[in-house]
Amino acid sequence: MLALDEQFMLHELWKFRCHEWTDACRWAPVREAPMLAVAVVGLLTMAWLHRALLHTGTRALLWAGLAVGWLAIGVDQWPEVQARWPRLPDLPSLLATLEEGLEVVAEALVLGALLRQPGQ
Repeated sequence: MLALDEQFMLHELWKFRCHEWTDACRWAPVREAPMLAVAVVGLLTMAWLHRALLHTGTRALLWAGLAVGWLAIGVDQWPEVQARWPRLPDLPSLLATLEEGLEVVAEALVLGALLRQPGQ
């Protein structure tokens, strides 16, 4: 599902166009709901996979993918947070530019973990 979302930029469409579909998008939590749901569902999925996949290397790849994914979400959400707390520093432009790349790396790490699971 995340790969489809990434391919068709569904969460970006919602974030920047939902105000055309519903008035509720005037609130940041509604605009950001898909991206924040990814963080929560990702954590729950990783916890389930951690129990299901027993190899230490596989687990490490899974959790590395989650960490990189959360970094991407943090980069994506930083402008919303900074708007509420203007004293926070600006995000380095290179990091902001790499946000989409971080998402792809996170997905690749998780996919690599699932593909490398050694047989019993």
